[in-house]
Amino acid sequence: MKTPVALACLATLSCAAPRPSPRPEPRIPEAPASASADPAKLPPAQRVAARVRPGAVDDIVVGSAIPSRYLGDDARYHARWVADAQPLEGFLIGTPPIWVTLEKGPMADVDPGPIESLTPMLAPKALAAARAGAPVGGIVIEHAGIVTAEGIGVGSSWEALRGAYGEFELLRNPEWFDSQPTCDAHNKSLPGLRFLLDGCKPGDTPGPVKRVLVEKP
Repeated sequence: MKTPVALACLATLSCAAPRPSPRPEPRIPEAPASASADPAKLPPAQRVAARVRPGAVDDIVVGSAIPSRYLGDDARYHARWVADAQPLEGFLIGTPPIWVTLEKGPMADVDPGPIESLTPMLAPKALAAARAGAPVGGIVIEHAGIVTAEGIGVGSSWEALRGAYGEFELLRNPEWFDSQPTCDAHNKSLPGLRFLLDGCKPGDTPGPVKRVLVEKP
């Protein structure tokens, strides 16, 4: 695209020949960022995906307090009644989010009721408890993209799961997180990790990973 000055020169043919620009100094390429840089200090586009391992997701460890950098005033409280009205509450952290649940939060002291009406009262109490060091009870992963070092996460097939870790023991449980029976797959070599599958009817190939539960090993 021509600049206004250049267009004027073309119209009048009266501009003097431009002086040659000085030769630019050679550009020294910047050194690449260190692989050991703190992911929290990198721009969002450079952050690596969360990594799941037995008992932890990145720096969030089951049995320990939630790191304070996740507990700002914009912390996203999330709660549900699960498994026949048992309380489960904590905070959604990251994008896509993991659900970091508290070992014991204020939800344990209220009667079952609509979460929408309870949240305004429970959320500030849960945040205060987390900031005071309430330990993480577990981590629930319900979104794809949060994986183990072998690339296993929500959406991984039964074949991929077994290919990464070998044989699993399957336990079919009643309704847990939703209205469907839960097929719980666990492997002794992965203490603190459980993979909930989307179906495992007798005689059928188990379905893909629907949720990953991270517990204390």
